[in-house]
Formats: sequence, structure tokens, C-alpha cells
Amino acid sequence: MQQGRWEEAEPLALEVVNLRKASLGPDDPVLLMSIHKLVAVYMGQNRLEEAGDLELPVLDMLTKVKGEQHPATLKAMDSLAKIWYARGKTNRSLASDVKGCQPFRDNFRPFSLLHYCPQADCQ
Repeated sequence: MQQGRWEEAEPLALEVVNLRKASLGPDDPVLLMSIHKLVAVYMGQNRLEEAGDLELPVLDMLTKVKGEQHPATLKAMDSLAKIWYARGKTNRSLASDVKGCQPFRDNFRPFSLLHYCPQADCQ
């Protein structure tokens, strides 16, 4: 995927998601990370609406399965923030859609929710 070959990556990523969903079940963390990788493919193709539609449930499930502070959860939140920023979502809608982003603020990194939405009110 780092080579920009998004059209070639998409069918492979979809196949992995479908196989893992069938074998592992919908709540498995390995499946969730596979979906997150499919989101990256959609982002690379500038299919931001589809990427956001996939990433939000991944974020919700990772929060339940791994917890708010887990790096995978924070990575999904970061990805969703980037998608919403690229789609022109406002800081207010971001804050209302992601209710518990304080853990993300606590683990601030350069390319993070705070980088994209510094005035987001996530209390």
C-alpha cells in the first residue's frame, strides 16, 4: 500500500476482511485491524465517505474490546480525525461524533486529532 497501488490493494484487502469476518467473527481485534487497513486503502483512493463509514464502527468496537487507551484504538481515532478533516467536518461535529477523545489528547502525537482539529471540544 505504501507504493500507491491502491487499485491492486483493494480486492486483496476486501478478501482478507471477508475471510477473517467468516472465520473470526465480527468483534475479533484481528478483523478490526484488517478493516482499518481497508480504510487506509479507501483513503488512498480518496474514497473518504466509505473510509469514514468503515472506521467509525472499528473505533467503537476497539474501544469496547481493547479500551480507550490502547494504541490500536488511538490509531483508529487518529485515522477517523484525518478522514473527517479531509471531508471538511467541523470541530464541533468531530467532538460530538467522538465522545471520548480525552485519551487521545492525553497521548498526543504530531499527526493526531489535535493536529487536525486543535480547537475540538472533546471534554
